[in-house]
Amino acid sequence: MKKIGILLIIICIFISCNTKKNQHTNFYTDSYGRKIEIPDSTKMPRIISAAPSMTELFFQLDGGQFLIARSDYCDYPPEAKNLPSVGTIIEPNIEYVLALRPTLVVASDHFTKESVNKLEQFNIPVYIGKQGENLEDFYNIINDIGHIIKKEEKAEELITKMKTQIREISERAQSADIHPKVYYMISFGESGDYTAGKNTFIANLIRIAGGINISDDANGWAYSREKLFAGNPDLILISHKEMEEPLKKDYTYSKLRAVQDNKIYTVTAGTMERPSLRNIDALLELETIFANKKSIR
Repeated sequence: MKKIGILLIIICIFISCNTKKNQHTNFYTDSYGRKIEIPDSTKMPRIISAAPSMTELFFQLDGGQFLIARSDYCDYPPEAKNLPSVGTIIEPNIEYVLALRPTLVVASDHFTKESVNKLEQFNIPVYIGKQGENLEDFYNIINDIGHIIKKEEKAEELITKMKTQIREISERAQSADIHPKVYYMISFGESGDYTAGKNTFIANLIRIAGGINISDDANGWAYSREKLFAGNPDLILISHKEMEEPLKKDYTYSKLRAVQDNKIYTVTAGTMERPSLRNIDALLELETIFANKKSIR
């Protein structure tokens, strides 16, 4: 009987080991440097996206059906708005997230570590995708999400296409005769002067398209009015058309050369502010804007 008991234990151990082998687990390293464990499953994944860039990416990978909720700011593509919202890109409604029973939450590095910790206490893995300056970060995110939702071939296709288009745009920009001084205006005046510093995704797009970002002398988003006037850009980029008239009417900012020369350009909203395949649209738009700049003094 003792021998039979030992044999049963050995068999159970053998079965358990083989079961674990069959339950393959993938590990991903997010922008917080954490190793995320996401086991493969035959069941339909239930994923919540708390970042506009991530939401776009799922649809671009033909994986929109895996999303069960979004953030307040996930507005593209239009069908994403049909998903319920769990709150902001910084702190979602944790109770609502738990009620939706997600198998994974994806977010950007705006997401607080406190929110990550709360969700992981309930064994909900959270993948944080870095929205840094380097496009390589975005390529890594495409690759990771492609593996997670088993769209590896589509991910590879998107990365290859994006790299090719960016290389072509960059080569044209490098050979161009015109490299205007550019200022990306997020806000001005009483709202404060905010722009895209050198370590931002937006600044990188400006450089790829052949512009000289005057706020490359700053990190982050805050900028000083003194630096803006010292840089005196050839043109100003805005993402919302309604900013243009107040800018022209402002006694102080109307003295900027770009304002006086009527070189204020509205870039299609959503194409520059987040890592996305639509960044190509933004780059082509910038390329056209920069090429039309004929009167740099």
